[in-house]
Amino acid sequence: MNELDNDVGVGAKGLKNTNFLIRGGESDNALSFIKVPNELIYDKDIDSIAFVIYSYILFNKNDYGGSYLKTGDILKCYYGKMPKRSPKLIDRIMNVLFLMQDKEYFDFDTNDVFDNKILFSENKVIDIVVLDNCYLKKKYTTICFSDFQKIMLYSKPNELDTNLRVFLYICSFMNSSRKNGVSCAFFRSLDKAIKSLNISKPTLSNSIAFLCSDECCVLKKHTTGIGHTNIYVLNNFNADEEIQKALDQIKKMREKSNDNNEE
Repeated sequence: MNELDNDVGVGAKGLKNTNFLIRGGESDNALSFIKVPNELIYDKDIDSIAFVIYSYILFNKNDYGGSYLKTGDILKCYYGKMPKRSPKLIDRIMNVLFLMQDKEYFDFDTNDVFDNKILFSENKVIDIVVLDNCYLKKKYTTICFSDFQKIMLYSKPNELDTNLRVFLYICSFMNSSRKNGVSCAFFRSLDKAIKSLNISKPTLSNSIAFLCSDECCVLKKHTTGIGHTNIYVLNNFNADEEIQKALDQIKKMREKSNDNNEE
């Protein structure tokens, strides 16, 4: 997890006006969900701020394949306001933008990104062209605007991008489960998540606790018992049903494993 500079604010939840998070949210044509490539989610070497930037750009995409990035908005999400001096976060934003361009997700005028002084501006807007790699047909994870907004608003500033990434990682396995007609739930080993995300066990535990907390509540946790994998589902009207499906699925898996051991 990347730490912020010493000039840390209270985060986006301390702002009086949070409309900047998704300007497109004010439009009737605003996207209610977006697709995030699983190859990004599973790339343990990528800077987690990539998911904040990718989501921001995609949620603001118009019908003509264009979008924008206002770097001042990203800084406000982490600091609660524009910081007094140019933070290291600017370099992270710049590096991620060029990475996304290299991977052909976005295109933009490189002159808008090379100058850190320009990026460190409350009103600087970078025009973005959304490329074909963002129009995913498979191997992606969906995230709803409402869940994205909760994570952005209620995360601690230095945990914001990690929380978003952990949420996407967990949801990526829920999405793949839907194709098989089984539970839309996550009940994999967290040890595998630690290796995949390249984060520590306390960081992962804290992030999951936040995502399941009363404040954020984008996930619902069902404890299956000591020595058994916990179940996580999206905290919506289907949550209890999906938990029961997961319990039934786990039971079948264990019965099959026991049968194989007896042979």
